[in-house]
Amino acid sequence: MGYKDYEQDLRLIRKHLDHMPKPKPPHELFEKTRNLCHRKLSKSPQSPRIPFSIWLALIGSVILTGVLMLPLAKALKSGQPLSSPSIGVLILMIQNAVMLFFAPVLFSKYKEKQNTGNSALST
Repeated sequence: MGYKDYEQDLRLIRKHLDHMPKPKPPHELFEKTRNLCHRKLSKSPQSPRIPFSIWLALIGSVILTGVLMLPLAKALKSGQPLSSPSIGVLILMIQNAVMLFFAPVLFSKYKEKQNTGNSALST
């Protein structure tokens, strides 16, 4: 059985399904599901909050970046090209700032994924 046979079978199945009547769920099931979804959505936080410690670390990183960038800014102003260590320090500081900013979002997504897996069948 080749790929073309598979495509033809899939087309036939889809054509047959288009002509079949679509079942409607009972109204009770629809309402129960809708109410359950609304309850779960109202319990979950709307957006992840960034902890104060992360803001402090970000501010410290920005201040440290500013202090370490002063010699680099003087080198740029004088027309000297950036050295390899300067570029490495810049990349490291940018990477740290980005990770500090996105860490709370990643933590909340991970926690949400764990909670969804554990409580999906409990209600």
